[in-house]
Amino acid sequence: MISVVVGLYNEGEVLPSFIKTFFRDIKLEENFELIMIDDGSVDNSKEIAFKFKKKYPQIRLISYHPNKGLGNALRTGFKHAKGRIIVTMDADLAHPPGYIRKLVDTVDKGYDVVIGSRYAKGGGIDEVPSLRYILSKLTNLITRIAIISNVRDMTNNFRAYNVRKLREINSRSNGFEVELELLVNLMRKKARIKEVPVRALLDREAGESTFSLLKDSIYYIIGLLRVIINRWI
Repeated sequence: MISVVVGLYNEGEVLPSFIKTFFRDIKLEENFELIMIDDGSVDNSKEIAFKFKKKYPQIRLISYHPNKGLGNALRTGFKHAKGRIIVTMDADLAHPPGYIRKLVDTVDKGYDVVIGSRYAKGGGIDEVPSLRYILSKLTNLITRIAIISNVRDMTNNFRAYNVRKLREINSRSNGFEVELELLVNLMRKKARIKEVPVRALLDREAGESTFSLLKDSIYYIIGLLRVIINRWI
């Protein structure tokens, strides 16, 4: 079985499109589950997910209050996942579900974590303002230098994990910086990491981004400093 973990926080406007696209485009040859973690949404995300659950029995919905951040949502999903491989992705259609098969197949070639990379050769980000693209690449460059890694896309949440390796690590971060923390902790465990190119879509089809540039940037910097310490000490 493959477990796909998706965190939800006020995704009501885009969620119907995500679910329809997910089940239309996913091309797995084995059973899968879509674990949706409602991370304290105050809109109708929970109700929408529950409605679609009646049509798609692969959906598992876990909901709690208050909002605790992406890190907590991922840890909750990891805890409840039944699959041999866990795929993480966003619910805003930035991560095309059609790539999931490619991520899973690459894990099956012997890798512990496979990253859907926007910056590997052949990858990219469509429909993105130039400033946001530059900021994204700059963040990854600074992170790569600080961590001393040849991984090009260290901050993308579109990944597939070998569950046995994932169970060897822990995470503490609650914000978006958890993506970096997980990756660095896996590096310390000598995990085999592979990037596969994906064409991502950064602009949301509907709704507003849950990413706050100022607040989340501060949390990311703090998280990066903590990860650097953990990486080398």
